[in-house]
Amino acid sequence: MGSIEGAQAILAGDKRINVWSPASSLYLDVFQRDWELKYSGKPILRQDQLALTPTVFDFWQERFDAFSKKFSDVSFRNIEQAIHVPGGWQGIADQPEWGLFKFGHTHPNQSNSGLATLYLMLCEFSGKTKDIGLSDVVNPNFGIWMASFESGVSGLSSSTGNMMRDMVLRGHSSYDALFVYENVAIDYLKSAQGRWGDLRIIYPHLNIWNDNPFCILDAPWSTSEQKRAAGIFLDFLMSDPIQRAALDHGFRPGNLNVPVKTPDSPFVRYESSGLKIELGSVCEPPKAEVINNLLGLGSVPAVIDKPIMFKRLGNLIKGFFGLFVSGLEKQNPEALLEVEKENLRNQYNQGLAAHAGLCERLITQVRKLETEERELRAKTTALLRVNNRDAAGQFALRLQTIQRELGENRSQLEQAEKTYRELIRARDVAVKNAQSKIETLRFGLDDLKIKKATAELTQMASGMVTQIGGAGDTLERLQQMVEEEREVAAGKARVARDSMDTTGLDLKEAEQKALEEQALADFAANEGISIPASHPPEKTDEGGSKTMGPVSQ
Repeated sequence: MGSIEGAQAILAGDKRINVWSPASSLYLDVFQRDWELKYSGKPILRQDQLALTPTVFDFWQERFDAFSKKFSDVSFRNIEQAIHVPGGWQGIADQPEWGLFKFGHTHPNQSNSGLATLYLMLCEFSGKTKDIGLSDVVNPNFGIWMASFESGVSGLSSSTGNMMRDMVLRGHSSYDALFVYENVAIDYLKSAQGRWGDLRIIYPHLNIWNDNPFCILDAPWSTSEQKRAAGIFLDFLMSDPIQRAALDHGFRPGNLNVPVKTPDSPFVRYESSGLKIELGSVCEPPKAEVINNLLGLGSVPAVIDKPIMFKRLGNLIKGFFGLFVSGLEKQNPEALLEVEKENLRNQYNQGLAAHAGLCERLITQVRKLETEERELRAKTTALLRVNNRDAAGQFALRLQTIQRELGENRSQLEQAEKTYRELIRARDVAVKNAQSKIETLRFGLDDLKIKKATAELTQMASGMVTQIGGAGDTLERLQQMVEEEREVAAGKARVARDSMDTTGLDLKEAEQKALEEQALADFAANEGISIPASHPPEKTDEGGSKTMGPVSQ
């Protein structure tokens, strides 16, 4: 059972557990606050630090040598780049037979080392070793980068020891590198040498102490005999002989009487593998709200709980088709521009969605605490009225805890909402700037099209100058064909015109004229309007032949 899994089991009321000994105190503050909310009172009767161990990158030596030629140092930023190099090791070190770059750490929601990984990633990204706050966790750029990192992580075991064992058992086919506790890496150095080769230990620039606290629970289900037995066992673990045995397994003893620098110490024997006694910068443990929100960051569960090999295979395919795609991009700059516009929208929407999710979670927490505060206040008041001071005192103590938590959550919510508004404003500014650049690019593309078309027409014209001179026969034949067709069409039109019978047409025209004159006369009579008589049509012969129309007076 992982460190965080153990804490969750205790909070769920697992009566089999009387001692909680996580790998570090990183989750201790969260555990204590959750316990006080559920049970009231302090959950720990006694605790001590059994041993210390930092976290390390653990590479196969051959892979480390190749990695170091491509990247300046081993850091989370460079690990993230290596994970997404198209073609994997082919792009990193021209070693296609090594496949993809395979990096692993434990599940952050189950194992302390996985949580330590995320926290140190946050420290590296923010460049801070202390005073890590909520604003650092909800930074959308960090969320996007962390999601990209986690999308290529392999394994996500619930146990650091099991993950390290799998690396040594299966060799290079399982992992190229891990992020684990120093003592776990030391414990497997000798086993790895006899199976697959040397391991190389590299310390991150920013580290954290894992102090392996031994916590005797003051739980309702723990009897006095169980608590006393746990205390005796703790004294045994802190004794000199046991602490020296812990050193043999790579731990730095919590008992100050046991030295680390001895001839048979693993830190001396395996110095050539990269072991160091002195560390660089050490980060302070964060507050509970930082841990809670780091674990609850929207991009983490969505990424670490889904299969990731398909995305990494996509990177491999990119290595083979990169040149082809580059050619298509050059031929279709408009399509590439549209893709970048969509990427811009997605980038800010993803970060804002993660932060909005955080705000919603805080709103839910505040509402839940407000409800619990009202209930506890009512219970305390009722018990005081019946003079039940003992029960009222317990509820009053728990009410104080709830009120403190409520105040902190309200403060966090206020800060989160403020940050969200700032992110909205930053997004709008960035989008406007990007739109300005996009419009400039669009104008450039239009101008490029015009220049290309002008160049093509010029080339066509210059070609026609030379080709028309040699194509005279063709043009003469074409002109002759057109003239022949035009003459034939004109002849057909003349024949049709001469064949028309216009007698009926003249009769229809005279009839239409008579009807118009009659309608006009009727209209004038109805309206009382006097109109002059129309002129008779001209006679066509001397015989005075009759014509249709009104008779002149």
